[in-house]
Amino acid sequence: MKIYSIAHATLISLICIATTTILQAQPGQRGPGSRSATGSIYGKVLDSKTGKPVEFAPVQLFATKFDSVTRQNKETVAGGQLTVSNGDFSIENVPVGNYNLKVLAMGYQKLEMPVRLQASPGQNVIAKDLGNIRLRPDSHLLKEVVVDGTDPGFRLEMDKKVYNVDQNPVNSGQTAQEVLRNVPSVNVDLDGNVTLRNAAPQIFVDGRPTTLTLDQIPSDAIENIELITNPSAKYDASSGMGGIINIVMKKNRKIGYNGSIRAGVDMRGRLNGGGDFNIHQGKFNVFLSTMMNQRYSIGNTIIERDALQSPFINVDQTSDNRNKRFFGLVKTGFDYFMDNRNTLTFWVSGHKGEFNMDDELNVRSELLNNGSSLFSSYLRESDGKRAFQNLNSSLQFKHLFPKEGNELTADVTVSTFNGKTATDIHTINYDGSLNQIGNPVLQQTRGGGTNVFTTAQTDYTDVFKNKVKFEAGLRATVKTFESVNRNYYFNYIEEDYIEAPGLTTNFRYIDQVFAGYTTLSSSFGKLNAQAGLRAESSDYSGQLPDSNLSFRVAYPVSFFPSGFVSYKLSETSDVQLTYSRKINRPGFFQLMPFTDYSDSLNYSRGNPVMKPEFINAFELSWQKSISRGNSVMVSAYHKTVSNMFTNYQLLEYNAVFDEDVIINTFANAKFGRAYGAEITTRNTFARFIELTLNFNLYNSEIDATNISPNLKNEQLSWFAKGNVNFRLPKNFTYQVSGDLQSKTAVPNSRGGGGGMGGGWGTPTSSVQGYSQRGFELDMALRYDFLKNRAASVTLAVSDLLRTEVHQTYIKTDFFEQRSERRRDQRFFRLNFSYRFGKMDVNLFRRKNNRSNQEGMDMGM
Repeated sequence: MKIYSIAHATLISLICIATTTILQAQPGQRGPGSRSATGSIYGKVLDSKTGKPVEFAPVQLFATKFDSVTRQNKETVAGGQLTVSNGDFSIENVPVGNYNLKVLAMGYQKLEMPVRLQASPGQNVIAKDLGNIRLRPDSHLLKEVVVDGTDPGFRLEMDKKVYNVDQNPVNSGQTAQEVLRNVPSVNVDLDGNVTLRNAAPQIFVDGRPTTLTLDQIPSDAIENIELITNPSAKYDASSGMGGIINIVMKKNRKIGYNGSIRAGVDMRGRLNGGGDFNIHQGKFNVFLSTMMNQRYSIGNTIIERDALQSPFINVDQTSDNRNKRFFGLVKTGFDYFMDNRNTLTFWVSGHKGEFNMDDELNVRSELLNNGSSLFSSYLRESDGKRAFQNLNSSLQFKHLFPKEGNELTADVTVSTFNGKTATDIHTINYDGSLNQIGNPVLQQTRGGGTNVFTTAQTDYTDVFKNKVKFEAGLRATVKTFESVNRNYYFNYIEEDYIEAPGLTTNFRYIDQVFAGYTTLSSSFGKLNAQAGLRAESSDYSGQLPDSNLSFRVAYPVSFFPSGFVSYKLSETSDVQLTYSRKINRPGFFQLMPFTDYSDSLNYSRGNPVMKPEFINAFELSWQKSISRGNSVMVSAYHKTVSNMFTNYQLLEYNAVFDEDVIINTFANAKFGRAYGAEITTRNTFARFIELTLNFNLYNSEIDATNISPNLKNEQLSWFAKGNVNFRLPKNFTYQVSGDLQSKTAVPNSRGGGGGMGGGWGTPTSSVQGYSQRGFELDMALRYDFLKNRAASVTLAVSDLLRTEVHQTYIKTDFFEQRSERRRDQRFFRLNFSYRFGKMDVNLFRRKNNRSNQEGMDMGM
C-alpha cells in the first residue's frame, strides 16, 4: 500500500505539471451565439469530514472533442490549477460550453462533476462559482499517508538539491549570504566567498548571471536555493569545480491580488523591511517588490607572522573594524498573457547601497639582529565609504506549441552598475619606547567603477514520437568593466595632498562569452539516459590607460560534453552516474596586473597571463525515499583539474618603498584533484520533528612543481551540517542548526569575479597553507498567528555560543603566518511578516460595474 501511495503521489505531480502548462487544449461544446465569449470557473475544495481546506489538490477541466481518426469522442484537458492554502482555485480563459470537472487529491476519493459555462446574449465574459467542493477521505490511503500541508525544508532530486528558504526560521530578515550558510554542502567565509564541496561554484539568480552580490539579495525574497553539483551541457561550462548554485526568487501569478509585508530589527537597532505586491487580472499580472536593509557589523582580526629569511622581522597585527551598511531595492514588472500559448514578461529593478567602514589597525614589528631585538610599531586608522547603485532590466518571451512538451523561450537581460569609494587613512609611527616618530602619515584613496552586463539567451524544447526529448539553445554574455583607483599622500611642505602615481590604477576590460548547446534524453524502461554537448568561446581584453599597457586573452571554441545515466532500482530508490567537462576562466582580480598595497602584510597582484583551468567531473549518486519525510542520498565524486588556479607568494624589489616586498599573486598549477563522498539525510520523527544532516569527506591535491620544486599540497578534509525543526503546539516552530568544518585548503578572498562589479568572489586554492572554521550554532523561534497563519514573528540568534572563529595558517619560503578572525558573534534579530491576498477573477470588473451603476443612479 505504501508503494501505491508513492506512485499515486508521483502521478498527481505529473498531472500538476501538465495542467499548469496546458491551460486550454480544446474548448468545450459551445452554445449558439457565444463564439467569442470566455469565462472563469472558481471554487473552494474542502475536506468533507473536517471542513478544512485541501491544499495542492489538482483541479482539472475536461472537454469532449470528436477525434476524426478514431471516429470517437475524446476527452482533452481544457484547463487546470492546484488549490492554494485556503482551498481556493480559479481556471481562467475558458470558452463557454459543457465540461467535466475532476478533482484528484492525495488521500481522497476521486470527484467528478459536470460544469456548464453559458453566456447571455451580448455577454463576452462570464464567471461561474462552483461553491464549496467537498472531498471524501479515502479510508485505504489515510492509513498510509499523512498530509500536513507544508513543504519540506530540503528536497532531494536526482539532478539537483532544492533548499526551501521559507521553511527555515533562521533565514528571516537576512541576506542570501546568511541563507547559504545554512544550506547543506555549502560554506561561506567571513568575506562572503562561497564554496560548494570546497570548490567555487557559479552563482545564478533565476538561472541567469547578475551584478548583485550575495549581501544585496534579501532572504525574504528568495523561494528556493538549487544546488547542481554536476551540471549538464545545458548549463554554463564555467560552472567549474563547484557546480552551480541557483537562487530562485519568489514569483506569484495567482488570480486576484496577494502580497506580503515584513519588518525587523536587530540587537544593534538596525532595521530591515520590505513588501511584495502582486495583482493578476485578465491578461496582465503586475508585481512590485521593495526592500531596505541596515546592518552594523563588528569584527576583529589577529595576525602573527614570523620571518623565515633575512631580514628576520616578526610581526603582530590586530585590527578592529566596524561596518555600517544600508541597502535598498525596488523591482516592478508585468506578465502579459498574449494568449494561451504566448507570454511576455518585463521587469526592471533598481538597487542602491552605502557602506561606511571604520578600521583601527595596530602593528608591532620585531627585527632580530645578531641576538638583539629592535621594536617598532604603528597605529593606522581608516575611515572609508563605498556607495553604489544598480539598474537591471529584463525582457522575456515564452511560446508553447500545440504539441505537448514543445516550447520556445527567449530573453535579454541588461544590468548596469556604478560605484564610488573614498577612504581617509591616518597612520602614526612609534619607536620601541612608543614615542611618536615624525608627523602622522595622511593618505587618501578615491575610486569608482562602472559595469554593464548584457545576457541574451534562447532555448528550444521538443519531444519526438519515440519519447526522445530534444533541447537546444544559444547564449551570449558581454561584460564591460572600468575601475579607477587613485592614492594621495599629504605633503606637509606644500600642505596639500599629492597623488602617488605608483599606487594609482586605471583599469578597463571587456569579457565576452558565446555558447550553444544541445541535449538528447530518453527512457528505456527503468533506465533514463541523457547526452549533451556544449560549445563555448570567449574573448577577454584589458587595458591600463595610464601606463598604455594592454593585454588580450582569447579562448577559441572548446567543446564540453556531458552525460548521465540513471536506473530505477525500485519505486523508492534510484542510482545515477553523471559526467561533465567544465572550464574556469580567470576573473578580474586574478588577471589585473595592479598591485594592491592596502594591507601592509598582504600586498596582492593579478597575473594577466593566467590560463583557464579545465575540469573533468564524475559523480555517482544513490537516492532512497524511505517514506514521506524520510529520505537519504549518498554521492561519491571525483574531479581532475588541469592548469588549476592557485595563489602563492613571491619576493621582489619595490621602487615605491625602496625595499624588497612579498607579493601575493596567482598562477596556474600543474595539476589538481579532488575526490570524496557525501551523505545527506532528511528524517521526520513523530510528525513534528524534521532533521536534516549533511556530511562531506573529501581529499584535495595540488601539484605546483611547475612554479617551484617540491611545491605540493594535499589535505584530507570534512565538514558537517545539521538542522532540526520542531513543530510545537500553538503554532510555534523552533529550529536549531549548526556546522563544523575541519582543515581545508586556504581560499583566496580576492578571486575572480569579485570587486566593484557586483560579481561573486571565486575562492582559489592555496598550495601553501590551510584554513579552519570553528563550530557555529544558530537558533530561531517562530510564532504564526491570524487566520491561515498569515502573520508570523521570528526571534533568531546566530553564533549563539560565540564559537565561530575563522583560522588560517600559511607557510611559504619567506614566512610562517597564523590568523584568527571573528565577526558579529551571538547576534540577535527580531522579524515580523504578514501575508495577504484574495483569489478574485472579477477584481476590477466588479468595481467598474459598481461605478457604472452608481453613475446611472445619479443620472436618474
